[in-house]
Amino acid sequence: MEVKPGYKQTEVGVIPEDWDIKKIGDKIDLLTGFPFPSNNYTSSGIKLLRGSNIKRGKTDWADDITQYWKKVTFDLQQYVLNEGDIVIAMDGSLVGRSFAILSKNDLPALLLQRVARIRSKKIDIGYLKEWICGDKFTKYCDSVKTVTAIPHISPGDIWSFAIPLPPTLAEQTAIATALSDADALIQSLERLIAKKREIKQGAMQELLTGKKRLPGFEKKKGYKQTEVGVIPEDWEVKELGGEIELLYGKGLSVNIRIVGTIPIFGSNGIVGFHNESLANGPGIIVGRKGSVGGVAFSKKDFWPIDTTYYVNLKSKGDISFWYYFLKSLKLNNLNSHSAVPGLNRDQVYQIIEKIPPSPEQSAIASVLSDMDAEIAALDSKLTKARQIKQGMMQELLTGRIRLT
Repeated sequence: MEVKPGYKQTEVGVIPEDWDIKKIGDKIDLLTGFPFPSNNYTSSGIKLLRGSNIKRGKTDWADDITQYWKKVTFDLQQYVLNEGDIVIAMDGSLVGRSFAILSKNDLPALLLQRVARIRSKKIDIGYLKEWICGDKFTKYCDSVKTVTAIPHISPGDIWSFAIPLPPTLAEQTAIATALSDADALIQSLERLIAKKREIKQGAMQELLTGKKRLPGFEKKKGYKQTEVGVIPEDWEVKELGGEIELLYGKGLSVNIRIVGTIPIFGSNGIVGFHNESLANGPGIIVGRKGSVGGVAFSKKDFWPIDTTYYVNLKSKGDISFWYYFLKSLKLNNLNSHSAVPGLNRDQVYQIIEKIPPSPEQSAIASVLSDMDAEIAALDSKLTKARQIKQGMMQELLTGRIRLT
């Protein structure tokens, strides 16, 4: 392959002539953690960073996996972690995929054994993070990890990881800064999407129970006591069997699921496309086997397979409302817990719930649908931002584009 002027072919691909391929071992400060005895763990104090706290580029301090040490004594000072430290879990099924860079929110924390901590004064830590916390390092670990019941990598494996290295810290920092800016956009979108989903969940809880009334309905102030609690006076308490019918989907051979434009729904969502429809859209699909109680919605005609039910409205209700309503019921709790878990439709029919009149159903569905549309638009922006970041990495980490 012809290499353009100013570049050279290396074992990791084409890079600028003034870049080198270097093993990171002589350019990093690597430390593995201390074997804190588990019988001395405490319920509060200094967090212990264990392999279970590192998950695919992020730290996880969930209560059920986080352990603590009483205090930092003099002999433990070297195991105190700092903001900007790169940490790598060296054991487990996700070895090579469990890494993170620490923020101030992770601190104070101490380093536990079989977790590696990386610092460096010779490589920009942000530049190094893009390699350690990425696919290249994952593939490298897959090639060197032990093939045992509990796969692991060693400090020597980490030292031997080779990366293309720009000649100056300034260029490394410029690359890291550009990629960090892309990360900041991604993280801000992730936070915004999480917040919007929380708001939507709260809206569902209030609107679907009558605790909050929409404009045009809020003047109906009267409430009444019923067997399912206090509800608006113009709402009714009904068995679901009188409002909806759950129909069985129909199986398809695997090779049929690759043609056409009609979505085919299984218990886990869309599993393919067909040139025929079994049910008219818009429609609701409910997981009958597998992902029991999962609820999906198709705006157009669809084909539900035999692991699902699809919903027929017996009333004059709003189909979109019933989609949100059924999602709110957590039907997975009705799992039969048999050898093959399933959802019994008679149990669904026997559920007694508070139901608003049809005009309010449509108004509630419209509000929640608008929220879903906003979240979908943000999801699309997030996907695009991630694609842009990936493209930037391919260009900047190989020197195809220079930031000088």
